[in-house]
Order: sequence, then structure tokens, then C-alpha cells
Amino acid sequence: SRSRHTRYISVTGVQTCALPICQAVLSPQDLVSHLSNPQQAVIAELDEGLLNEINQARAAGSLVLVMGAGPIDGWIRNKLADQDR
Repeated sequence: SRSRHTRYISVTGVQTCALPICQAVLSPQDLVSHLSNPQQAVIAELDEGLLNEINQARAAGSLVLVMGAGPIDGWIRNKLADQDR
């Protein structure tokens, strides 16, 4: 089942998800276009602006779901760890 191959971890209020790897590669725009509510998605660069948006959402008590292929997981972990020091 898919749940058997999907790992979740909560890091100081931000949920990250390691999704199963598939053959198809979607651009961020392609991925968002397939969502049932694409207005809720934000395509963003890994920069201080994104970190500020994440921190504002966390402060407001919102669940922040970070999805991406590549460096997003390590980037968010490092940024949040730096804040907690």
C-alpha cells in the first residue's frame, strides 16, 4: 500500500512528507494544476521570504505542509534548527 512506502515526520510544527518516487517528473506548476484546490498551493523559492511565510503560518497555528523534490527537506530542517538555537 502507499502508506507503507510513505514516511512522515513532524519537525517543530512543520510537517514534511517523503513521497514514493515515481518515473514521471512534474514541474511545480504541473503539480499545482492537478490539485483539487490549487489556490491553496504556493510555489516558492528557498529563501528568507519563504521562511518568513512559514513562521507566520506556524505562529497563527496553521499546519504547514512542505512538499518538494530536492533540497526542501534539508533546507527547512536546518532553518528551523537554527531558530531553535
